[in-house]
Amino acid sequence: MKKILLSALLLCSFSPVHAVLLHTESFEEAPGAAYTLNTAFDDGFFDYFDRYAVPDNGNVARDDYQIGWDGSFGIQAQDIWGDGGPPTGSIGINGIGVAGFTDLQVTVSLGALDSEPVFSNFEISQGDGIEIIVSLDGGADTIIGKFSPPDPSGDLYLDSDFNGIGDGERLTTVLTDFTFFIPSGGSILDLRVELTSTGSFESLAVDNIRVEGLIAPVPEPTTLTLMGLGLAGIGYRRQRNKKAA
Repeated sequence: MKKILLSALLLCSFSPVHAVLLHTESFEEAPGAAYTLNTAFDDGFFDYFDRYAVPDNGNVARDDYQIGWDGSFGIQAQDIWGDGGPPTGSIGINGIGVAGFTDLQVTVSLGALDSEPVFSNFEISQGDGIEIIVSLDGGADTIIGKFSPPDPSGDLYLDSDFNGIGDGERLTTVLTDFTFFIPSGGSILDLRVELTSTGSFESLAVDNIRVEGLIAPVPEPTTLTLMGLGLAGIGYRRQRNKKAA
């Protein structure tokens, strides 16, 4: 009797594990409370880092990106230090609640100017590329995603081993989703996407940042009822055996 009851309990259903969208940012609103842009600027020509209406067909420096946008706005950058500023522009999203979730991951739509025949594009020596960085509960920064050129220069590729040399999928002017897993959990997630562009024809595009997590499976109400009945049956069986003895 005991073995039969335990076997029945093992067959009871549990609610499935499922992903939950914890945060999304498609830049439909201007920078402010939802996200920040450090050193946003636009010189009116080929140096810029800011939020733009997309596709931006009114500017020849930004009209390469026609496919893959989510909504009507996105972030574009090129030659960020062209006007004497720092070479890296940062998109910051802070205070994302992730308590109670496991297997956290970040998905970002990314693009970069590719296969420009005249210029060498992105350069390792200048640090050109993209990094996705996270911090949990105010702890240390962790790079979870990186895109770099091959040695010494060229288009941007996924840098699968974080060694500064691109070796994976190539970024193009069609924005494409890339998903990166966060190696640990916590309660509050801070996220940054850092764009480094040090010359013309090194344009970058970012849109549709999503954070997801899993809810651990829990027994469904029917399962809990069956478990209770099963345990009660085991207890009753033991009482009968004691009396018979």
